[in-house]
Amino acid sequence: MDVAAGQGRQSLRLDPGGLVPVRHRTVLMGVALGPTWTWGRLGLSTGPRVAALWLERSFQLDLLQRNERYLTAWPGWMAAVSWRFTPAWVVEARTQLLWAYVPVDGQTRTVGFGGLMLAGGYRF
Repeated sequence: MDVAAGQGRQSLRLDPGGLVPVRHRTVLMGVALGPTWTWGRLGLSTGPRVAALWLERSFQLDLLQRNERYLTAWPGWMAAVSWRFTPAWVVEARTQLLWAYVPVDGQTRTVGFGGLMLAGGYRF
């Protein structure tokens, strides 16, 4: 299970019209299920993954204050390699591929997402 969040600010360039300030936020919560094979300290995992994605985009103009929000489920696949330094401490590299339908500017589009994560942790 994992949770990731992010936010940012940028400007869209419109011709004509100049720059439009935009703020965006995302929260991604997911779970992956699949077997893990271990050989000594090395572990390999792969399996299906599903994540819930929440997106928010807001335009910050003098004449328009508009927020767009969307929640969707992202099905996909993950694969991971882990290494145990001790029986409790582990480092892991994980990749994931996800896809979903997301409305952008009034049109529903297929959007793909791929990610690579490097993490360390403590196993109970």
